[in-house]
Amino acid sequence: EGVNMWKKINLDEDIFKVIMLQEQTVEMFTQSLPYMLVSYSLDSTRKETLTGLEGIYTLLHEYDKAERYKKELNTLYPETIKKEEGGSNK
Repeated sequence: EGVNMWKKINLDEDIFKVIMLQEQTVEMFTQSLPYMLVSYSLDSTRKETLTGLEGIYTLLHEYDKAERYKKELNTLYPETIKKEEGGSNK
């Protein structure tokens, strides 16, 4: 639900509405974090769990933790590595 709200945020709207929606999504991600961590403890190789943890920590501005899960994701699933714009496809 938080992801869907985040995607619907229109930055052209009233700044107070945007801030309110951001606060609501942060609250949702904060509530979901413990469940994602339990999922990770049960199976630390699930692509969905690693992606979820990376996204949650990114949206919570905990970039060091987000980077940890991104590295794990890229190690286990190298196809998830995004190609740099203008970079080589080799």
